[in-house]
Amino acid sequence: MKKYLVLLLVISMLFFLTGDSVMAEEEPIEVRIATEVAIDLAQPLHPSGAAILTLQDFLEGTGRFEVSLYPAMELGDTHDLYSQIKREDIHITTDADTGTAGSIEYEPLMIFGAPFVFPNQAVAARIMNTITRSEFMREMSDDMAEKTGVRPLHVMHVAPRVMSSALSPIESPEDLEGQVMRVLPAPFLEYQYELLGADPVTISWAEIYSALETGVADGLENAYLNYLDMSLQEVQNYWAETNHSFLSTTSLVNEEWFQGLSVEDRRLLLQGFEVYHDTYIGTAPAGNQYSKELILDVGGEITEMTPEDREAFAEIVAEPMNEWWIDFLGEEANWYNELLELVDEVYEETYGF
Repeated sequence: MKKYLVLLLVISMLFFLTGDSVMAEEEPIEVRIATEVAIDLAQPLHPSGAAILTLQDFLEGTGRFEVSLYPAMELGDTHDLYSQIKREDIHITTDADTGTAGSIEYEPLMIFGAPFVFPNQAVAARIMNTITRSEFMREMSDDMAEKTGVRPLHVMHVAPRVMSSALSPIESPEDLEGQVMRVLPAPFLEYQYELLGADPVTISWAEIYSALETGVADGLENAYLNYLDMSLQEVQNYWAETNHSFLSTTSLVNEEWFQGLSVEDRRLLLQGFEVYHDTYIGTAPAGNQYSKELILDVGGEITEMTPEDREAFAEIVAEPMNEWWIDFLGEEANWYNELLELVDEVYEETYGF
């Protein structure tokens, strides 16, 4: 009887210790994610809210992650969030403009916002994708992670960029002459507007409304859905569908934290960002169109351009910008050249000519 009781005691202790070990191994991993964009599903304007909540649901549904969200510039703008990723104060930032993010430490990331490179969204979607689906993105992701300690998990084409002004309609490049155009802190945009005869000025996203309201800037470029995200339809009157480039965004992760995950957990995280990417891209067209309709409803005037109208802008910008990219990127210009070649290949595969 005594031997039986001792055996039960030993078995109980082993179970207790093993159970503790299993429980410790299954503690969820904390993931701190911050973004500039507000998460508000009450207004169907911006796809970021639905996408990031879908990402949270997916990751927490695996039982391996516990997600803390910090939206609406709660922790600062892209520059602030990038620094926090480097320090591992946060692990991930989503919806960072590739122009802004690339200007901080890894300039090749900016090429996805280059004007007159992508002929349409179908071609852009084949190239700008997750690192699990695009070899080009995977190679760039590895390169940036090695050089900076920050890894892009994907790049998205969100919607075409349009131009706007508070002063007058934009029907041709001449209409931009002398206008002060707000640009991201990305040097290629400054050069783009210098070519078009405008005066570019760098203004942060957090300050854009007051800058337009007070006349510090006359206009800007963005996708329709971002205008309403900051209520900019209140301080702009005229829009032109130049569609000269795509609003392109990325999600960035601290590389050391990412590599510290198990192979299985990294796989789950990457699957989560496939879901995030697809949700975002799937809802962006409706959000962009909805935003366009609301701009019209409040009296905004929109110039819908023909291919010939857009060609007038391209004739001024495209060739000088190509030369600028090669010079600006220097030893890293191979990324821009490879992108141009890839665009041609994908276009031929898609359309057969």
